[in-house]
Amino acid sequence: MTLSKAMQVYHDALNKGDIQRAYRSILGFMSELRTELEQKYPDYVFSQVYPGYMDMSYFAITPMELRTVKLKVALVYLHEANRFELWLSANNRNLQKKWIDVLSQSGDMQYRVSEVGVGIDSIVEYIVHVQPNFDARAALKQSLEMNTLRFIKDMETRILDVQKENEHA
Repeated sequence: MTLSKAMQVYHDALNKGDIQRAYRSILGFMSELRTELEQKYPDYVFSQVYPGYMDMSYFAITPMELRTVKLKVALVYLHEANRFELWLSANNRNLQKKWIDVLSQSGDMQYRVSEVGVGIDSIVEYIVHVQPNFDARAALKQSLEMNTLRFIKDMETRILDVQKENEHA
């Protein structure tokens, strides 16, 4: 498809209004969730919602235990896949590579450890909701909160375990 044809398809889709409504709803939902979590968990540091380019939108949550090793958790909405994921992420590519290597070798991982590659921003990924029901906002928020807290705790435990193993090695 030529760029001109793609622009026409894009323009036609925007004229219907559904894309804008859905995109605003996703970002509004994520902003509400972020604000609610920030109020409930003042010990965590929250980034602003990154709106993305209709590929992914996310915000980062940084508990102190992960902050000390320059790691964070991102609650990510993948637009094309229509799903929420939780990612363990690093502050830079070198740390990302280090933790992917360490966690890949540590075994007993209940989550998917990423591979180093172009465009890969995660260390660990966990699919939380596929085709989330945005009409049931309260239930979706509650589920995302519960899964996020569990994922954070699991990542903190795993990172601390790895650090202890390295101290004794």
